[in-house]
Amino acid sequence: MVKIARLIRKLTGRKRTVAPGGHDDSVYDKETRNFLKTFIPHRISNLHTDKPLKVLMLGSPGLQEIRDIPADVLSRFEITGVDKAHTHHLNLPVRKYKFRRTNIFDFLKKHNHKKKFDIVFNRWLLHHVSEHNKEILCTQIHKILSDSGLMITIDWFIDEWQTPDELRCSQIKFYEYRTKYLPQQIEKLDKKIRTLTPQQWWDKLHNDCDWSGGKHTSRERLASYLQKVGFENIEIHDIGNTKVIDDPYLWGDVLVCAQKA
Repeated sequence: MVKIARLIRKLTGRKRTVAPGGHDDSVYDKETRNFLKTFIPHRISNLHTDKPLKVLMLGSPGLQEIRDIPADVLSRFEITGVDKAHTHHLNLPVRKYKFRRTNIFDFLKKHNHKKKFDIVFNRWLLHHVSEHNKEILCTQIHKILSDSGLMITIDWFIDEWQTPDELRCSQIKFYEYRTKYLPQQIEKLDKKIRTLTPQQWWDKLHNDCDWSGGKHTSRERLASYLQKVGFENIEIHDIGNTKVIDDPYLWGDVLVCAQKA
């Protein structure tokens, strides 16, 4: 049956659809976990320390993205989770875990005089904050990281843009590509994404008080924000599964790692 399905897709040009799933069993969750289980041990080895690692999880208290990291690495993690909504973490073999139910920016501001974290994760957070707040986020994370500490961002990214028209085109291009694998989003594309004018997209992206999703930035812009506040060794990885997604760049699921100088 599998061979027949593959033959039909080949003959008809149809793409394999991706089950939307929950925040744990979707293709993007699985690929994120698969990437992190080798990426994190490698990057941690470059920190040249065997001490416990203080880890800050912003906006993802469920910890689902790190559950496939080897147990010997997780056992070194002393994790603080911060989010407005409390989601109990999975039963992972971490050294310590505590949760702070509060606004992420309030937490960072309160702790910005302490260089207390070795790693700061943020996943699916950036597309909920304005461009100005993205810069603030990078600045505040830089302040609370220990020397040589890592900021790891996982989010959805679009093509670079400079004007409202370019922004709208990049957004539509991103969502159009996703409908190839997530046909359930066609209605969203037609009734919401395409109906916004260039100026409405621009206003949405630059509204510092709006925390709704869809404020996707480009890889280039995030890299510039990171460089501006003093990060170095910036790595950008497209983590789409090439066995399912024919163009991981357009798919836009990206991991960005930056190190405090």
